[in-house]
Amino acid sequence: MMRDKLGRFMRGRYGRDELNRVLLVSALVLCAVSLITRLSALSSLSVALAGMCLFRSLSRNTGARFREAQLYFKLKSDMIRFFGDTAEQLWVRRTHRIFTCPSCRQRCRVPKGKGRIRITCKRCGAQFIKKT
Repeated sequence: MMRDKLGRFMRGRYGRDELNRVLLVSALVLCAVSLITRLSALSSLSVALAGMCLFRSLSRNTGARFREAQLYFKLKSDMIRFFGDTAEQLWVRRTHRIFTCPSCRQRCRVPKGKGRIRITCKRCGAQFIKKT
């Protein structure tokens, strides 16, 4: 009986998605931090995030909520791409040196510890000498 009423109430509403879960978890974390630090600004921000989560769940404007979710996914993928590349670059720099070709600006990866070597660019064929 109650489940049917809830189902009828939620019909046509946006419901929950990954962005709502992120907002809710962020609200809970900020609430816990505000209890520890006694900062009222964090408490207010956690209430605002929880309210935003509730608003998105109960909204009937599904198109706008879908666009918000798409923006969230785009920002998330950009962040993953940026920080993933950064982590990969840090790992590569442990064993290799990265040089830029003076003629075509192509990045060339060379093993470290080889002394002065002649590097040939794979793109344009230019040769330059660098110390690894």
